[in-house]
Amino acid sequence: MKKSLAIILAILMLLPCFYLCGSAGIFDDEGFEPGIAEGYVRTKEVYKDSYGKTVTTANAYNDNGLLIKTVKVEKNPDNGYGGGTIKITTAYAYNRDWQMTKKVEAVVSDDYTTKETTVYTYDRNGTLRKEATSYKSSEGYYYKSTLVYTFNKYGNPTKTVETVKSEDGTSKETYTFSYDSDLNLTKTIRTYQYDGSTAREVTTYGYDKNGYLNKVVSDETGSFRDSRTVTTYTNDSNARVLKEEEHYTDSDGSNYTTTITYTYGKNGQISKKTEKFNDSGYYFRTTTTSYTYDKNYNVTKEVTSVHAWSDDYDFTSKTTVASTYDKAGNLLKKVSVEKTSEGDVYKEVWAYKCKQMWDF
Repeated sequence: MKKSLAIILAILMLLPCFYLCGSAGIFDDEGFEPGIAEGYVRTKEVYKDSYGKTVTTANAYNDNGLLIKTVKVEKNPDNGYGGGTIKITTAYAYNRDWQMTKKVEAVVSDDYTTKETTVYTYDRNGTLRKEATSYKSSEGYYYKSTLVYTFNKYGNPTKTVETVKSEDGTSKETYTFSYDSDLNLTKTIRTYQYDGSTAREVTTYGYDKNGYLNKVVSDETGSFRDSRTVTTYTNDSNARVLKEEEHYTDSDGSNYTTTITYTYGKNGQISKKTEKFNDSGYYFRTTTTSYTYDKNYNVTKEVTSVHAWSDDYDFTSKTTVASTYDKAGNLLKKVSVEKTSEGDVYKEVWAYKCKQMWDF
């Protein structure tokens, strides 16, 4: 089910292929990445943790503010696990409509190198129709994949077909999408074929009287085990999710339930999120996260408490994340500190630099 939802979101995100601000991330309804003010782009990010790992990412943009190059250098200390340096360089090309036409990612490490190239093809209406990817490594592994999109007259995806050819053989993954008269997604069917076997996943979507998604049922057959996942959503009149409950069962006898509840503040932001997980009545976990915002609705503090337990296990942790912003609303620094009941303390620090591209 999660993969089905993921590909739908991926399709919807890829159609415009805009990279108007910063590095890849989660974007809001207007296409801007949280932590980057409108008119700005993120030029640098530096990450450090308690174990001595550092990751430095530098981004370059063209005059239109489109991301054209990213260089990411990851340095891992030798703490008994090898360590080493990895450099990832990614280059992007666009057409005159600002749609991405090519992406090339080159990885260089102490032990190997890889190169992956993806070419995007659009029709005359600017709709993404095809992705062609080739990959090869210094160790001899390679693959080529083709992903083809089909849409209905309303612009909704109706089918995707991805074919992957590698030294291991050929696989084919097909998604079909069905809609009701209001163009709500009602069903997805995923079929995966590889090495003579076929796996199938059918997902149906239900809506309440206001048109809000309130139920998703996913049945998977033909893989390692048959399974069913049922997810229900409770929404308020403002289309906000108040409760999300997922129940999973499979042919091996496994079952688990995850229940997530959301509390909102007076300005509509999530103020608290509580997740309860129950695995077959044996393992339990409760995760509670509270959020604090500034006057510009930026998250300034996030506190997450975890309690996990079973008959012979009991663990707690508390993670506090503090974020600071400049006057424009750009995220400048984020510090995360986790403390566990086992006495461990783990710290992560992110530092960011942004540059103004436009003056609104």
